[in-house]
Amino acid sequence: MTTDNDGRVTLFSEPNSIEAISDLLNKRIASNMHHIKGAVTLSPSGANKSAIEWKFTDDEGHAWNGVERIDPAPDQQGQFIVTLKLARQPDDKST
Repeated sequence: MTTDNDGRVTLFSEPNSIEAISDLLNKRIASNMHHIKGAVTLSPSGANKSAIEWKFTDDEGHAWNGVERIDPAPDQQGQFIVTLKLARQPDDKST
């Protein structure tokens, strides 16, 4: 696993499809968020659920957005590059 300024990048070989990786990650994201209010909203996009956006509010009322992208590894058949990005949204100063 590596981390760069654009998020966390991981190489997956199991599960061995974009759909299966997406399903696994989405279940883990939705079930392992311990400091949130309400539910995590997941919005699939892209071919074969290759991109997922998620939104949630933490237990202190801050809004967060995340993006998950799954792409076939260019030089490694049967492996996939997964990029995860998470960012807290600026607080609304108008309230």
